[in-house]
This record gives sequence, structure tokens and C-alpha cells, in this order.
Amino acid sequence: MTVTDAPVTTREQAVGRPLAIVLGLLTIFGPISMDLYLPVLPALTAELRSSTSTAQLTITACLLGLAIGQVIAGPLSDRFGRRLPLLIGVAAYTVTSVLCAVSPTVDTLIAARFVQGLAGAVGIVIAQAAGRDVYEGAKLLRYYGRLTVLGGLAAIVGPVIGGQLATVTDWRGVFLFLAAVGVAILIACLVIFKETLPAQRRAAGGFPIPCRTSVVCLRTAYSSAPC
Repeated sequence: MTVTDAPVTTREQAVGRPLAIVLGLLTIFGPISMDLYLPVLPALTAELRSSTSTAQLTITACLLGLAIGQVIAGPLSDRFGRRLPLLIGVAAYTVTSVLCAVSPTVDTLIAARFVQGLAGAVGIVIAQAAGRDVYEGAKLLRYYGRLTVLGGLAAIVGPVIGGQLATVTDWRGVFLFLAAVGVAILIACLVIFKETLPAQRRAAGGFPIPCRTSVVCLRTAYSSAPC
């Protein structure tokens, strides 16, 4: 008797290689945003006449934005679907990358980097949530494993790519490169990414319910932590 593969579910039939590539790009472009311009940070500090510690706040601001953005984007995508928040997030990422490139002062750059982190977090969240929408079981575990590898790889290759860009452009050009990447991803999302969360499966309670759940989880973790 021949053993056949398990039938493919309806959700998994919607996943093709182009969509898998787009989801992978959404995972890496947030971490790359944080590390890509590290090789040009000294030049940035000198041009904006800033101290080293102040210039390093541009990294902290992006990291903080990535963290807060994931808390915000998750509930919004559960309420309004994956595609609309994703398109808004990628578009905002592209605009803020341009704002980073034209920032006249380090304070403006810090603010733009924070918003860039917020927008970049949307892609990370949607990539994970869309995987849960279209995969299940062992395939979902393998998918999350690939995302983890891609995220770690992005943190490694980001400074390498930034170093190569630094040989042909300045720090403003690096941010324009990120804006161009944002445009490419936005076009790919418009063409390839279809809604993966039908209206009947969306959370009806909106933003407050996930927030209350997060508070309960934090209280539970705090109460169970050793003194």
C-alpha cells in the first residue's frame, strides 16, 4: 500500500513561493533598518555636529519603535485584517526613511528613526500573523523556524551591506536605499499579498481586548518571577 501525503488544506493552497518570499522580506527589513547604517554612524555624527552618545540614540529610538510597534500592530491586524495595516506600515516606513535621509538635525533624525521602527514592526508582526493564517501544524513550526533564521541573518548581513553602501554613498544615501527597499516591498505587497484573515475570523473587540490580555500576561509573569 502506498502512503500518500496528507491533503493540503484550503488555507495552505493559497501559499505560493512569491508570497513566501514577501513574508520573508517583511521579516528582515525591520532588523536591517536598525543595523544597516552602523558603518556610517561616525560620519553622521560629524555632519550633524552631534556627540557620539546622542547619535547612538538613533539606534535606541529605532529599537524602541520596533518593540512598541509590535504591541500596536498585532491587535490592529487582528481587528482590521492583515493587508490594510501592512500597506499602511510599509508606506509609512518608506516615507520615514526619506525623512531620515533629509533630517537637518540629530533630534529630527531620532524622531524619524522612532517612527521608522514603529512602521518596520508592522512587517514583522504581519509576517508572523499571516503564517498562522495560512499554515498549521508542522508546517507552521517550520515556517516560524525560517523566520527566526532570516531575522538572525538580517542582523548579521545588515552592517555588511551598509559597509558596502558606505563606499559609494554617504549616510543619507543609506537611508534613501532603505526607502527604495520600502518602495519595492510595497509594490510586492500590492501585487502579491492578498488578505489572509477573512472578516469572519477577525477579532470583534478591537484594541482593548488584546491590551487587557497583555496586562494579564505581564501580571502573571511578574507574580511568578522569583524574588
